Amino acid sequence: MKKSILWSVLLMAIAIITPTSADAERMFMSAQTAAIKACDTLHHEQSCARFHIKKVKKLENKAPNLPSSSISLANASRISTEPGSEIELNGTPYQIEWAGEGYRLDSGLVVALDPQDSKSWLQIYPTIQPANVSDWNDADANNYLNATDVVVIDGTSHRVKETRFYLWVETTGN
Repeated sequence: MKKSILWSVLLMAIAIITPTSADAERMFMSAQTAAIKACDTLHHEQSCARFHIKKVKKLENKAPNLPSSSISLANASRISTEPGSEIELNGTPYQIEWAGEGYRLDSGLVVALDPQDSKSWLQIYPTIQPANVSDWNDADANNYLNATDVVVIDGTSHRVKETRFYLWVETTGN
């Protein structure tokens, strides 16, 4: 068990520090909601910079036989947050590597499930590194991690302050 955890941590560290191409840049970005669209902004967790979403790869129409008047306008401009989807931020093309919920804690840390291994946790702010989440107090007993809950990371209790939508993006080299 300990060997597999250490192996997972080592592989994650290598994945984080090894770019997939010579010009690749990988960033964790946050949004207020998963329904992001063109002209929204994303927040870069490490630098606090804001990135304007200029161009997006639109969601495919999941029901092609419906008349166009039946397609929700709200979904017409939403971007696909599936891994492999493309997004243009501040004029630079990126590919979405991972998208999902992250949790801002009262201590200032931000944690999310590890994009490479959904059974492990990753601290994404202030630094990107594995997080040893050893316990969770589901205060409202709803079986979801949310702002009423407490998590224990490396023996220290942290109250969940906020749940946000996070994207892990990487430059496409275009």
